[in-house]
Amino acid sequence: MKSTNKFSPIKYRQVLETIEKIAMINNQNEDNAVLNDIYCIAHAFVGKCKNLHFDWKELQEKIDNNLKTF
Repeated sequence: MKSTNKFSPIKYRQVLETIEKIAMINNQNEDNAVLNDIYCIAHAFVGKCKNLHFDWKELQEKIDNNLKTF
């Protein structure tokens, strides 16, 4: 069954910003590799940073491909 919920791009950006902040606040020492990856992915796709973070976007693709086996 297909979901009938549709969210605006603005809402998705807000969600990514929330995820980015949660990862940043809970990993201030940057000692949690998973939270580092979550922060990098969320930050790279929020679209507010002048740095385009191509390396972090590639990280997202790599992780996405690895997760396809689950």
